[in-house]
Amino acid sequence: MDAQEAFQIVAEHGDDPEYLEKEAQRHDPLYEELIRRAGILPGSRVLELGVGTAIMAVKLAQRIGSRGRIYGIDVNQRMLEVAGDKKRRLGLSNLELKKMRMERLQFPDNSFDHVISNFGVCCAFNYDKTLREAYRVLRPRGKLTYNHEGLRQTEPSKVFSETFSKYKTKNPSPRLRKKRQAIALQSKMIGNYADPFEALSKIRTIGFRNSEASIASLMLVFGSIEEFMDYQLGGRLEDAEMNPERQAEFGRDCTAKLKRFLNDDGLVDTGDVVFFSGYK
Repeated sequence: MDAQEAFQIVAEHGDDPEYLEKEAQRHDPLYEELIRRAGILPGSRVLELGVGTAIMAVKLAQRIGSRGRIYGIDVNQRMLEVAGDKKRRLGLSNLELKKMRMERLQFPDNSFDHVISNFGVCCAFNYDKTLREAYRVLRPRGKLTYNHEGLRQTEPSKVFSETFSKYKTKNPSPRLRKKRQAIALQSKMIGNYADPFEALSKIRTIGFRNSEASIASLMLVFGSIEEFMDYQLGGRLEDAEMNPERQAEFGRDCTAKLKRFLNDDGLVDTGDVVFFSGYK
């Protein structure tokens, strides 16, 4: 499988829009922190890479005013359809949505005051080219702001992943087999930049000034182990192809292993998020 085929598979079978919408409130502090760090002013022209269902784009469109404009791009058609419905329902004339690859931006040079991305750049198949494209479309003194997951997987997430790997199907459908191959290739291509120092070095090499990376904690609270497990599964094709008996066995096993993370508030999962920024 080459990178182009892998990209198409990931683009078509990425995150579930319903899942993103359901979890929007839980992730709201993350969106707000990214917006705060970007420092976007009313009247700004903004590009969001990986707009998804426009959760953050809606926030920005409502804050930059009628003189401002936000463009949101994504490669997942289902995401863009949900985002488009939201735009029409809210009457956001200053929000424009386009199907587009972030490493092949169809905008002129010096188009935007800000380029922003919430867990989008870190999923790009060509990290280097994505950052170079962001630099190209930014105006002089324009700002790039985006984030990655931290290097360390949280303990509850690690327990879930290790347990799930024991129960996932050993006889995947052709569709699931291809998706596994595509995700493995994607992880390999972006793996070098999981290290914040490597990513920051790349940002500086491209030409961004006053570039920095900082780590913040993100705390997610789940009312129960079942809620946490549903969050981790997130509509995965892997879960759909597991037979009912294995699903039940996995549920019992994982629940038993996750009980040690429960407290009076429920299951609290605290991990690191790395925020990057730089100016053209």
